[in-house]
Amino acid sequence: MKKIICLLLIALFFSNSSFAANELNVRTGNDLYNLYKSSKKIKLQNNFDMKDVMKASMYSGFVSGVAGVMLINGVNHQNPSICIGSNTTIEQYEDTLGIYLENHPEERNESALLIINRAFPVAFPCQQSGRK
Repeated sequence: MKKIICLLLIALFFSNSSFAANELNVRTGNDLYNLYKSSKKIKLQNNFDMKDVMKASMYSGFVSGVAGVMLINGVNHQNPSICIGSNTTIEQYEDTLGIYLENHPEERNESALLIINRAFPVAFPCQQSGRK
């Protein structure tokens, strides 16, 4: 019995690992949109499963990571691409990008990073004379 349980746990581990490896390959807006839909399901508490939880976590990590890089790069330049207030939350980044993806389905085949680079400056603009 212990051998069967161990084999099942090993199979579960590898199936989740291969799932994660496939889902982590975020290249396009379609990939991001797929992750966003799972995030939205969870927020709406709409019949989600563990794969949705994993996808939502990946979406959150990807979006907050890219936003963080954009902010750090902005600190090093006189004209940053985005200016985010101290009270801005990760959920706001996620919602901003998700709404952009929903409103611009024609762009989803493009690079995920390019789409984020379009969406965030519109949602979090900087004033001409510097940061907000």
